[in-house]
Amino acid sequence: MQRKVFCSHGVLGHEKRNFYSVHAPASDIYDTVDITIPDSIVIGVNDTDDVILDLGGVRYLLSEALTNDAYDNPVLRWHNGRSYQTINLGED
Repeated sequence: MQRKVFCSHGVLGHEKRNFYSVHAPASDIYDTVDITIPDSIVIGVNDTDDVILDLGGVRYLLSEALTNDAYDNPVLRWHNGRSYQTINLGED
């Protein structure tokens, strides 16, 4: 599933990290990024157009699992009860 998300950028030297979100930020300093979510984990979309995911048998909204990795790439991250799991979404 293709989806557009927003990538916000810090403006100070110590804030130069990406932050991904499904809703447009209030500031003007962001980019629109296309991501690909594996169809095998997509359950559907709810009434507010949030993507519902099945991650390890637990349902999450895209907004709950979307984050960045150590290299500031978009990833899905969740805890399976023992450890954190990550799916790299990459940028198209």
